[in-house]
Amino acid sequence: MKKILTAFFSLFFIIVFAACDNTKSYSELQDEEIVTIENYIKKNNIQVVTTKPADNAWGTNVYYKTASGLYIHIVNTGDKTDSLVVNSTVGYRVIEYLLDEKKTIQFKNWEVRDYNNPIQFTYGSSTAISSIGTGMHEAIGFMKYKNSEAKVIVPSGLNISTYNQNVIPVGSDIKITVIN
Repeated sequence: MKKILTAFFSLFFIIVFAACDNTKSYSELQDEEIVTIENYIKKNNIQVVTTKPADNAWGTNVYYKTASGLYIHIVNTGDKTDSLVVNSTVGYRVIEYLLDEKKTIQFKNWEVRDYNNPIQFTYGSSTAISSIGTGMHEAIGFMKYKNSEAKVIVPSGLNISTYNQNVIPVGSDIKITVIN
């Protein structure tokens, strides 16, 4: 009888401690991500549209939400004589930040003083998509011209594995510097 009671209480404590786990579920993290993006949009007075504006019709703070969930605002359309095509070598500079109050910078390659060379990849290649993330690849496809600049909000599911696995959305300022 004593062994049965000991086994019962042991099982009881294991169940109680397992139930007290403070780890958030993936679903809870996704809900938090949605709230983070919504709060960032609200605090920054961003107007979200679901129809892509014409090249010269991007309002001051208008972001186009793509079907994939990427938010993009074209700041400068760039030089239309130098256009992106599949298999182009693209070089871009970026400031990547969290969507928190301080816009905490995660990575910065905006100026030569940050890094000598821009990030380069082959547009349209599967290795590029996995190395820079689906969202960044999609954003550069929308930008499509040398010297174009954009601001994006990239949900974790469209980002590289570091942000994807931890369900962290990020913002980025991007400028295309090279198209070959």
